[in-house]
Amino acid sequence: MTMRSRRSEHGQNRRTTTLEVKEDKANLQRMRIAILTCGSEGDIRPYIALGRELQSPRHSVPPHEVHIVTHPNASSRVLEAGLQFADIGSDFVSALADSELGRAVSDAGVFGKMSATKAFFAALIEDWFESGQRALKSIEPDLCVLGTFPMNIHSVLCSQVLKIPYCQIHLVPIVATSEHAPPVGYGDGQTSFNFMARIKWNLFFKIGYKLLYASTLSRLYKPLGVSISHSKVMTEWAGAPAVLGYSTTLSPRPSDYDETKVKIVGAILEGHSDEDVARFLETEDGRRIAEHLGAASKPFVYVGFGSMWDMLTKREKQRV
Repeated sequence: MTMRSRRSEHGQNRRTTTLEVKEDKANLQRMRIAILTCGSEGDIRPYIALGRELQSPRHSVPPHEVHIVTHPNASSRVLEAGLQFADIGSDFVSALADSELGRAVSDAGVFGKMSATKAFFAALIEDWFESGQRALKSIEPDLCVLGTFPMNIHSVLCSQVLKIPYCQIHLVPIVATSEHAPPVGYGDGQTSFNFMARIKWNLFFKIGYKLLYASTLSRLYKPLGVSISHSKVMTEWAGAPAVLGYSTTLSPRPSDYDETKVKIVGAILEGHSDEDVARFLETEDGRRIAEHLGAASKPFVYVGFGSMWDMLTKREKQRV
């Protein structure tokens, strides 16, 4: 496997070299890796698990140095995992609940909802861009791993401004394919004709970029001497190696995914020890769940919303 690295020892002048990674750990080059992720617990915890694995001596001796660049409310969880933390700015859920722009989204009527949402996202994207840029300049990583939001916001920053090699990582099948339509917004995602899937993928990315990112990113990249556009960001998406952390039991691997560029690794989960489970079962919630499952006579289905539940309005919660 070939990886790109820009320095052989931290602190030396940067240069671009090609490193052939051998099975012998003694031949593996220690890297400083920055993982960028925005979102809620469901977006952050899998990448903490990934960071712990990357920092394991199974992959390098001495181990890689892994930095998780994410929201401040996750800092203690990152540090407890033995990883380095860097701030990427406000988290979506807190900003929606606590900021003036977030409250404006909740209070807006039908006709004002779109403009309020765009203003909210503009401030959030600017925060993530500026904070992420500061973090990367401070960390000086050899490799970046960009989650879904950072792919749209920071991929051009990495490739054209900071000259940092990167790959992308997503927890859903969001790499475009002619075998199914985008994973959100189009019903069950099935399509009868390949060309329809391609059209829907183009609309999925193009409309999302125009609504949420275009004007803000153009303003932010202009002082850096970079003209950014939807097509330029899509070139980054198409060219960067992708790791997909979902189960092919839920969505089979499309035959047109490039085997050399797209790796589906299954769900990325934090490991829980027997001690962790025992401690949880001693809590009130743990006891209630244990009693409920012990009394169940039929198979059950769990439907969870995680922290995204807090984003629903009272009426939406009642409907659910």
